[in-house]
Amino acid sequence: LSAADFREVWQHYDQDHNGYIEEQEIDRFMSDLFEAQGQILSKSDCAGLKQTLLECYDVNRDGKIELSEMIKILPVEDNFLLKYKIQNKQLTYPNFLRIWEFYDSDGSGVLERSELDSFYNRPHQNK
Repeated sequence: LSAADFREVWQHYDQDHNGYIEEQEIDRFMSDLFEAQGQILSKSDCAGLKQTLLECYDVNRDGKIELSEMIKILPVEDNFLLKYKIQNKQLTYPNFLRIWEFYDSDGSGVLERSELDSFYNRPHQNK
């Protein structure tokens, strides 16, 4: 998946936009994944597979999938940090902090949904 494809998948399944793929959202993800392969999951099969998925990927054991856990399920081919390096720019710690501070507009130390949208939708320039 490209980063844009991953973002689209994430937004599709994180229906309440709280930053997690939770119970029913995981069920839908699992069902759609198997349906795309021409298979229909029973509720019991879905429950078993969901449990396995959570055991394998839910690192903090909170019963939901967060972005960092989802990227292990659906690896992304391209990566902003790698693109930065490919463009013959050196991503030093101070440069990274400048980029982070630019997108963390409220200074919370966390990139909120609107800040991530800004990051994804803006051409990456050396800030």
